[in-house]
Amino acid sequence: MSMDIKSTGGGPGQNVPIDRAGGQSGQSPKQSSASTPAPSTGGPDKVTFTGDAAKLAQLDEAIQNTTGVDANRVAEIKKAIADGTFKVDSEQIASKLIDMERDLNK
Repeated sequence: MSMDIKSTGGGPGQNVPIDRAGGQSGQSPKQSSASTPAPSTGGPDKVTFTGDAAKLAQLDEAIQNTTGVDANRVAEIKKAIADGTFKVDSEQIASKLIDMERDLNK
């Protein structure tokens, strides 16, 4: 997946002088001979996301499209915690964490 990036000034590989007040100026107060423009590739700038970033974006979209929270289940869990009867199943938690990690590595 890639995305075009719009330039904020100048052309690709061009330095845009900035005056001390923070604005762009036509001339730079002092330019050293060491600052040379980067070679232009001739194409637009692009950003490429890793596979993990793309998967996280898909997961984020899936979360945004969920219908919501089961209010009855939340109330049951809150009551069990308040009563001291809520049991944590560490085996199930570990298993779900491993499953999630496997899904991210696919």
